Amino acid sequence: MSIAVLNKKPDKVKKSQKANPIKTPKTLEDDARISINKIVREVNAELRAISDNAKTNTPEQTAALLNDFKRRWRAIIEPIADKISKEWVKAIDENNYEKTMAMLRKAFGVDIVTILEDKDIADTLEAMRLNMVNLIVTIPEEALKRVSLRIYENYQGIPMPENRTLQQQISQEFKTTYRQAKVIARDQTAKINASLNKIRQQKLGVDIYIWQTMRDSRVVGKPGGLYPKGNDAHGNHYIMQGLYCKYSDPTVFSTDGKTWRKRTATMPKGEPGTDIQCRCFAEPVLYWEAVKKNLVVA
Repeated sequence: MSIAVLNKKPDKVKKSQKANPIKTPKTLEDDARISINKIVREVNAELRAISDNAKTNTPEQTAALLNDFKRRWRAIIEPIADKISKEWVKAIDENNYEKTMAMLRKAFGVDIVTILEDKDIADTLEAMRLNMVNLIVTIPEEALKRVSLRIYENYQGIPMPENRTLQQQISQEFKTTYRQAKVIARDQTAKINASLNKIRQQKLGVDIYIWQTMRDSRVVGKPGGLYPKGNDAHGNHYIMQGLYCKYSDPTVFSTDGKTWRKRTATMPKGEPGTDIQCRCFAEPVLYWEAVKKNLVVA
């Protein structure tokens, strides 16, 4: 349970009202991607040098260089990932906290002095931060696997895809590494904000929200869109637009917020922002009788 401290008692409050959805600005995702890309550039530069030298080095010499790369990056990547993740999580949390305060301020028409929160919010953040570290740590390892494979295929005389030279193919592998960094930045920013929305809002007495999509051609499940069919990793989000959902029970939905039905097999099984690269967001519904228990006047 969390307590929102108000500077005065609200005058008139609606029994229920839709509140501002809490999103992260694109800059938070961009800042994370820029930080991760610094790692990618260093990794790519080292692997480029090794692949260039493979023209004249023996397979044994190349293997020694690749093993040295693996050993050194195992030692240095985790502290770097730890630093990036701490700054990243802190920025997302601060943004979510301030927007939660703003949401309550607008809903009740009074200033919010502070929100007193349980320790488990910090525990949730730390668990998600450690997952971020694990994802970032994989970047040098995955890049090494891809480049090593191409180098040894070249030694064996195996043609590169689309008749590329080894160096052209290595450039393609580097693009994959940059895409990996972009996915990590986008996906983890959305996931952490979604998790904070759920735990922070529930502890303030908010359980019901309205599922909102971006309403564009990229929404998964949209007929005629880029991704007209959902899958196990990313359910059909198009059909969730405007439906009422519960944080406490992600297996149900409602068209009016009163009568609840079980979600179908094609519907997502979690909250907005939790599926891979999901851009959907939750629009909280504040019910005064539920929320007022978590409000005090300073």
